Amino acid sequence: MTSGNSTGNRSAYYTLGILFLVSVLAATDRHVLSILVDDIRGDLGITDVQFSLLSGFAFSMCFALFGIPLARLVDQKSRPKILGLAVLVWSLATMLSGFARTFMHLLAARIFVGIGEAVEAPGGTSMVADLFARRNLSKALAVVSLGGLLGSAGALAGGGLILAWGGDTGNVSVPLLGELRAWQLVFILAGLPGLLIGPLLFFTVRDPERQRLMRDADGVPEKVSYGRVLRFIRDQRMTVICTAGGYICYAFAALGFNAWNPSYLIRTHQVSPGTVGVTLGSAQIIIALCTMAFNSWWIDRGLHAGRLDAPLRLSRAYAMIGLAGVLMLPFWWSQQSAFAGVFVVMFANTGILAISVAHARMLPNQIRAQYAATYMLAVQLTAGIFGPLVVASATQYVFADDAAVGKSIALVSGTAFVAAITLLGFARAPFRSTVALYDLPDQPSRQD
Repeated sequence: MTSGNSTGNRSAYYTLGILFLVSVLAATDRHVLSILVDDIRGDLGITDVQFSLLSGFAFSMCFALFGIPLARLVDQKSRPKILGLAVLVWSLATMLSGFARTFMHLLAARIFVGIGEAVEAPGGTSMVADLFARRNLSKALAVVSLGGLLGSAGALAGGGLILAWGGDTGNVSVPLLGELRAWQLVFILAGLPGLLIGPLLFFTVRDPERQRLMRDADGVPEKVSYGRVLRFIRDQRMTVICTAGGYICYAFAALGFNAWNPSYLIRTHQVSPGTVGVTLGSAQIIIALCTMAFNSWWIDRGLHAGRLDAPLRLSRAYAMIGLAGVLMLPFWWSQQSAFAGVFVVMFANTGILAISVAHARMLPNQIRAQYAATYMLAVQLTAGIFGPLVVASATQYVFADDAAVGKSIALVSGTAFVAAITLLGFARAPFRSTVALYDLPDQPSRQD
C-alpha cells in the first residue's frame, strides 16, 4: 500500500490480515443470533422482547461498563495483546452460548461476548490508522470493514446450513458431544476459530508505531486522560453532535433491521430458516465485496479532491437508499420481491461503515480509541438496546401480530433513517472544520 522496506510492508499486511480475521470473528459471533431467533424461542420459551434483550441489552451494558476503561488501555498499552485476550474471551463465551439451558444462561454468555467485543472496533481502527498512510487509509479500513460484513454473512449462511442439516427435528449428532440442537452447534462452531486467532494476535503481531500524536510546546507527545476526550467533545460539539448523532440514528435503523429481517422473511413470507440464512449470507458476501471496493475508492477520490466530508456524503447517500428500502418492506407480495427488498437495505447499511474513516481523520492518536469507545457506548445505549427492542415492541404491542414484523421495521427504521439523513447533512460543514484543525501530520513509521 505504501513505500517502505519490505519487512515493514510485510508486517503491515500481516497485521491487516489478522485484523481482518478478527473483524470476521466479531461479526460472526455478534450476528449469528439473528438467524436462530425462532429455534431458540421455541426451546427456551422466550418472547420477542426477551430476545431483543439478548441481541441489544447484553452488548450495550458491556459497552457501558467496560468500553471506555478498555479503550483507555488501548490508547496507552499494547493493542495486539489487549485485543488478543479479548478475542479469546468473546470466542469462549460464544461457545458457552451453545450450552445455555435458560434465558438467563444465554444472557450471561452474551454479556461476556459483549465484554470482549468492546475492544474490537477501537483497537482495530487505532492500529490500522497507524499502519497506513492517509492516502490509503480508507482502503485499509475497508479491508477490516469487509471482514465484518463477511462475518455477518457467514453467520447467516453457516447458521442457515446447520439449521437445514437439523431438519424437522432440529437435532444433530456431533462426535464427542453427542446429540445437540442445531442452534447449539451453530454457537459452538462460531466461537471455535477464535481459540486460534486470539493467541496468534497476542504472540505474533507487533504494536504499530503510533502516528498523529498531540504534542506539547516542546514537541513531546502529550499524556492525556479521559478529560482530554471530554474537552475535544466540548470544543468540537457541533461536529460531535451532528456526526455522532447522525451515525447513531443510522445504527438505530440498521440494528433494528438486522435483528429482525430474517424473522420478516420467515414469518411474513413463510421462507424456511435454512433458506433465509444461506440466501442472505450469500447476498451479504456479494454486497460486501462490491461495496467495500467502491466505497474506499469513492472516499479516497473525494479526499484527494479536497472534499474532507467525503465519508459523510457517502453515508448520507446510502441512508437515503435505506429509507426507500425499509418503507417498501410491508408491500412486497412474493418471496422473491421480499428478498430483493431486503437486499436493498443490506446494501444501504454498508454506508454506516464510513464512520471508521471519519474517526481516523478527525481524531488525534491519544484519544482515538477512547473517543471511539465513547461513541460506541452512545450507540449501544441507544441503538443497541432500543433498535431491536422498539421493533419487537411495535410487533408485539402496536400491531399485535408476529407476521407484521415488516411493518415494524418500516416504522422504526424508516424514522431513524430520516433522522440520520438530516443530522449528517448538518454535520458536513463543522466536520470539515474539525478535520482541518486536528488533521495532524504523520510521523515516519517503520511499518508504513
